[in-house]
Amino acid sequence: MKKLIFVFALTVGLGCSSANADLLWLKDKPKPVSGLVLRQNASEVEFRYRLEGNEKTIVVERGQISDLIVTIDQGLLEGLEPANLPAYLDYAEELSSFRSDAYAIELSKRLSLIAARWGSSELRQSSFRLLVSLCEGEEQTRVKRLAFIYDATIEIQDRDSESDEANNPDARDATVQIIRLVWKGQAAQARELLGQARFKALIEPVFVKYAKVCRLDDFLAAVNAETLSTNQLGQLLRLQQSLNNGLPPSQAVAQEQSDVWSDVANQVESTGSALPEFESVLPLDPSKRVYRNREWVVR
Repeated sequence: MKKLIFVFALTVGLGCSSANADLLWLKDKPKPVSGLVLRQNASEVEFRYRLEGNEKTIVVERGQISDLIVTIDQGLLEGLEPANLPAYLDYAEELSSFRSDAYAIELSKRLSLIAARWGSSELRQSSFRLLVSLCEGEEQTRVKRLAFIYDATIEIQDRDSESDEANNPDARDATVQIIRLVWKGQAAQARELLGQARFKALIEPVFVKYAKVCRLDDFLAAVNAETLSTNQLGQLLRLQQSLNNGLPPSQAVAQEQSDVWSDVANQVESTGSALPEFESVLPLDPSKRVYRNREWVVR
């Protein structure tokens, strides 16, 4: 069951328990300030907010405050545990409704990223969908790339029933392994594997079968490239998607049919040799997944 965000107004003069806050109304200002309550008592509130990208901390007397709206529940955050990752996504979804609140959206992104990084395949997909909706521009493009890389390579299933060498699971998995090394910026390791005659012989039948998607010569050129061209990116994406979905060559993913290609490659002229990892896709560290004393810590 989802835990709801506690949203309530704390009027001047009323006692209240320690909590994080998002919106502070001052009596002489018509618009609220978005931020976080660091400390509060019956006489004052210590409040952190952002101004032109920089964080500021102020101490405001209760007499200057007209209203204080709490949208982030510190107790709920401290209750989140890695053993229950769906709760992270539940709270992220609740926070995502506060689109005008930079703190709530950043926290929603963090919780979604943690759930995507450490959760099951199903939870990962749901978390990525929320992350994509929260991000914009280049940040959103990076998240889409990451979602494809991990969702398309987590498991291999629904294979076609042909018995040729190209349908050998080891050959398919080895090919996908090479593609993933390229995505992760480990092309040198991919080249080292391809330099082994036995490994190269293992994957060669795949490229005979899927020559219309990506020829072996084109594949080797992409692995050896310092920077992937848009065409090379498209070939690797379509080959990887076809292999992971077990599609025969007649049904191999075409450029115009691939939503992934449209979203990831068609909008990007050059990606470089590496696509993002969980640790680099956003300026948030998903290994810090426990909230203690107003700080995210590794666990």
